[in-house]
Amino acid sequence: MFAFDDVHCDEGAASVRPGDFAETASRVVRVLQVPEAVVGPPGDAFLAAVRDLAERAHAWGSPAQVARMVEAHRGWFYGVLWEFGCRMRGARPVPQHVLRDGRDV
Repeated sequence: MFAFDDVHCDEGAASVRPGDFAETASRVVRVLQVPEAVVGPPGDAFLAAVRDLAERAHAWGSPAQVARMVEAHRGWFYGVLWEFGCRMRGARPVPQHVLRDGRDV
């Protein structure tokens, strides 16, 4: 997920295309939920890695642990979208807002 963060979440081209990021993030979350889900283009290296992670989590983790993993990724992606919005408005992201789970921003 570090490579995913570097390519899709950090400042740069991805940060000015939140719609593209939202689509990519939704694919990742779907694969984490259902590893056999067919989403995205064939041969997508990130989705292949996410699928491997999801298959292992589903095989070795409890349903509660898998659900926590999915929700943690969803929260991370929500925070990234919030950060992108701040950048697009020229506002400085304040970490305390996203640490409260982003609901009050």
